[in-house]
Amino acid sequence: MGSNGSPSQIAEGTEQAEDRQKAANAAPQLQEVLRHTCPSPAGPRVLSTFRNILDRDSCDLVWVTKEWRPQQVTLHARTRTTAKIRQDVISSPKMQHTIEQQLSSQNEVPKEALWRELNDILIEMGHTQTMPVVRWFGYVLSKIMRKIYSGVFVNEESIARLRASIGNNPVIFMPSHRSYADFLLMSYVCFHYNIMLPVIAAGMDFVSMWGVGRLLRDSGAFFIRRSFGNDKLYWAAFSEYVQTLITAGENPIEFFVEGTRSRTAKSLCPKLGLLSVALEPYLTGQVSDIVVVPINISYDRTLEETLYSYELLGVPKPKESTSGLFKALNVLDEQYGRIHIDFTEPISVNKFFGDLRSPKLMRPLHLPHQITPDESTRIIWLANYVVRQQQKNAVISLFSLAAVVITHHVLTKPRNQLLNMHQLTRQVASLKSAAESFGALIDCRDNLEVSLQDALHIHKSLIVTSKDGQVQVKNVAAAQAPVDPAKMKGHSLQDKTLQVGVPMVMLQHYVNQTLHLFICPAIVSLSVQQSINQGSGMKANVFAKYQFLRTLLSHEFILHKAWETMDFEQSIQQLQKLGVLDESLHDSMKLSLGSNSHLQQILCQLLLPFLAGYSSACSTMSEVPAGKTVSLNEALKSTQARLEKLLLSAQLNHHYSLSLDLLTAAVNSLTSMGAVIKNKENGKVLYSPNSNRLRQVTQIVGDFLQLVAPICRKSQDEQARLLITRAKARL
Repeated sequence: MGSNGSPSQIAEGTEQAEDRQKAANAAPQLQEVLRHTCPSPAGPRVLSTFRNILDRDSCDLVWVTKEWRPQQVTLHARTRTTAKIRQDVISSPKMQHTIEQQLSSQNEVPKEALWRELNDILIEMGHTQTMPVVRWFGYVLSKIMRKIYSGVFVNEESIARLRASIGNNPVIFMPSHRSYADFLLMSYVCFHYNIMLPVIAAGMDFVSMWGVGRLLRDSGAFFIRRSFGNDKLYWAAFSEYVQTLITAGENPIEFFVEGTRSRTAKSLCPKLGLLSVALEPYLTGQVSDIVVVPINISYDRTLEETLYSYELLGVPKPKESTSGLFKALNVLDEQYGRIHIDFTEPISVNKFFGDLRSPKLMRPLHLPHQITPDESTRIIWLANYVVRQQQKNAVISLFSLAAVVITHHVLTKPRNQLLNMHQLTRQVASLKSAAESFGALIDCRDNLEVSLQDALHIHKSLIVTSKDGQVQVKNVAAAQAPVDPAKMKGHSLQDKTLQVGVPMVMLQHYVNQTLHLFICPAIVSLSVQQSINQGSGMKANVFAKYQFLRTLLSHEFILHKAWETMDFEQSIQQLQKLGVLDESLHDSMKLSLGSNSHLQQILCQLLLPFLAGYSSACSTMSEVPAGKTVSLNEALKSTQARLEKLLLSAQLNHHYSLSLDLLTAAVNSLTSMGAVIKNKENGKVLYSPNSNRLRQVTQIVGDFLQLVAPICRKSQDEQARLLITRAKARL
């Protein structure tokens, strides 16, 4: 490998290695917590339990004007007006203490000014829930969804579980977040099933949208700033507002544990701030339990697919505005397939945390709660478990599997060798079997070939199928509108790069919907291949390589350290059953590749854009002179420029490596691994290389990349040799 020590030892600095070792040591405890808290489902999920809630007996007008008698979150909850909620926050012991004892005396600000500022914050933040507006919104949403979706399918078994779990304790809904449409889908579903409507945490971006902000507020949204900085008053107001919603138990509270929309369709690493605030009433004994409900929302086609592709390549996102919303209404002219919604098994926070809160019950409520290390660890576990449950309850569209096959074909075959429908159907069928063996629920209701054709038709703006059955990816116009290079978030990419890059990033969006299934098997498969190439194949050697890749990609995927060994063993078993690894070896301490080389190549190729992007990020940081620093934006621009050169010179053929989200994760990963040093100077975050460690990491990443990249070149070379052989045979 060209460096001393195992990859996992080289990958991390002392502090990072110690943190990850603590997480690994805690793994058995986490598994025990999950065993007692979260029972395994009775059986595999099936599509027959999902019902299309747009397929109703009554018309939309009758539906929205039905009598509203919802199931309560807590049986004895008191209904409060917006003004009463605001007054409860202002008069709370914590706010009184914050203003009277802390901010006023520390900052020498008059108390009256602080109270006025607090009132303004709460007016800006506060929600209302006006049923006439909710009904009107429900009517409009019904008309829109009937026009663009073929159905909104809800797992009614999960609704029955939800009903059985609520009534005694506050409830938190935690949906996955892939689209703006997520905001009101929960309210729509709850209205349909007569469950109390949630109060929704929303970003301040929407407040400035004339009319829209008011409608969202009247539908139950409360608005919070994207960042609070050092604003202690805002933080205290926000915390108390959320906690009074929890303790009162009037409505479920809904927020996205990922923090923001995922533009990549992959789950984002969970954010802990709002979750920690929401759990404080339990940790301080104000409530006896909280029910957390992870929810998966799966889209056949994402409304913002094109916008996301441009954003990831560096084209700035349009500012949210009402006029922009009306301009975007052309989406109503296209079809977006189905939406599937699945509420996972509700989680009792009391069972999950056990006896961690007992020493804190006598703490005065006006004092700020300091989260203990044990509580912090348990919150991290809970957040990661929520995201993992969201992933497990996804419904995978056939197009996502087709996107994997099409991308693999584009990368491994000559341009003049097109993929036909027969090949695509056969390979999707094979990949479907593999995905199902990993626990996936695939949306295939009819004959596979018919269902696949329907899925391709939904994505006809991206994939075109000719009359003779040839399948191709469409190129697109270079940009939706002229973009000022100065406003580009990354390197100013050439038009010919964007023409290919935008559709390929769009296609990768749907590949990414499958990666929670394939990422661990892919890492194991590549680790086995490299270990064998280096003359080992011993399980311990493979595990060390697996640990390195998992650490490297821990900012890219949900790869919580506590599940590391379990995921490794499960992936080996799955790959052996699929023939990717040889199951017949008598030596249990050794691993070998099996006969299913095609699936092994597909799995390894899934890692290509990430390894290519991370390798280029390593090279960029390696070129920073000693004693010099760069900003994140400078690092991203330089890395994108480097990658564009590789793409234009055909040394690289996967445009998703240009993704700014991917490259940002790469810099964060290198920082966590101690290969890059992060400093703050004059309020700016700057980065510099830790040369020795960066050199080692660069070497290891490059070695893995050399294994993955030749898969594409090897397949193309094989095709070229085959064509030459056939030509000679004809002569």
